[in-house]
Amino acid sequence: MNLDDLTLLRGWIRHVKWVDLDTQRQEGGESARKRIKTLLRKLAVKSRFYGKPAWLKLWSSERLSTVAWERRALNALTALNSLPEPSPALDHAVEQWFPEAVCNNLPFSAKT
Repeated sequence: MNLDDLTLLRGWIRHVKWVDLDTQRQEGGESARKRIKTLLRKLAVKSRFYGKPAWLKLWSSERLSTVAWERRALNALTALNSLPEPSPALDHAVEQWFPEAVCNNLPFSAKT
């Protein structure tokens, strides 16, 4: 994750106003809301891949305004950012890449 994305996410976690977050975007880039939504989706996928259900829940649920939530989110962001970006391999199970709802709709042969 690049520095601009980290700065944007850290601001979002700390409840910086949307107007201020939008000033961080690059010229002609997408809005802060849209970029954060994309980044949260990527963090959820990475959390699922590395088997971190608590982090997956953190990035998939609503943002809270407690100090404890902010601390957990910042720690999870730092930890996930230090891990290599996942890439699919033949020995990976589909559960590492897709949510449970998608996996349940796949035929059994696609799950191996």
